[in-house]
Amino acid sequence: MVPAAILIWDVVSGPWACDTTPVYSGNGLPENTSYYTCVGTPFGPLTTYHVMAAFFLVIALAGLTWLLRANLMRQARQPAHG
Repeated sequence: MVPAAILIWDVVSGPWACDTTPVYSGNGLPENTSYYTCVGTPFGPLTTYHVMAAFFLVIALAGLTWLLRANLMRQARQPAHG
């Protein structure tokens, strides 16, 4: 749970490097915001970090779905007590 919370916080609070709007520092020079490589997705350009985080989310949800299905099948096989 804690690693997932850290990843969610990092993804939400991190800079979206695909934003091409220059950010200027106090000295008037643009700051370098290219932290990650950008990739095109159906949802628009995202950083490779955000795509990787989404991939890990899909894996986690698949694992939870598998666990729920296994528990439901185990309950269905047990004879009813009556």
